[in-house]
Amino acid sequence: MEGKKVKKLVVILLIVVLLVVVIFAIITIRKVSIFNDLLAKAKESEKITNYYMEMKQNEGMTTQIWAKDESHYLMKNVGNDLTMTFYRNGDEELTATEANGQKIISSGSGKVLLYTFTNYMNSEDVWKEAVRASVKSVQDSNKECYEIRLKDVGTILVEKETGVVLKTETSEISYEINTVTDTDIQKPDLTGYTKLNQ
Repeated sequence: MEGKKVKKLVVILLIVVLLVVVIFAIITIRKVSIFNDLLAKAKESEKITNYYMEMKQNEGMTTQIWAKDESHYLMKNVGNDLTMTFYRNGDEELTATEANGQKIISSGSGKVLLYTFTNYMNSEDVWKEAVRASVKSVQDSNKECYEIRLKDVGTILVEKETGVVLKTETSEISYEINTVTDTDIQKPDLTGYTKLNQ
């Protein structure tokens, strides 16, 4: 009689463990599917070349990007004691930096891209991150989003339709597509700036 009870308990325990494993696998596969979908949409969004994006960070830094196309853009980073302006108009590229009363111009302007889910994940890490992450659907500013908690990053808010990141634990991001014109990307006033010898 005791042997039958023990056998029954072992079977029940095995069924419970199996159910837990199946549920965990289903949840993980769902997250993998969501992450792969967001990565694909983010890569498509990164092909957009005409956009305005603003990122406000908790520590007081604001980044604004006006991108007319890949070779015509203006980006401003404005913080407490630092202002950096990156400008590109075809072959003309410059970076204007103002910090601690000094104004310096250097050549080159870097590259600008919409801030997307690819900043946080690549396709090789999807399974590893899915096991550790939590994902839930939310609405933010009338946009359907995923609130994703990544182990080493924290919580981010990603727009479902585009894969664009709208919030992190340290910043809020907004963007507009196909709104930038030539008037938005005028060369910055460089009065008082010193050219850095390259």
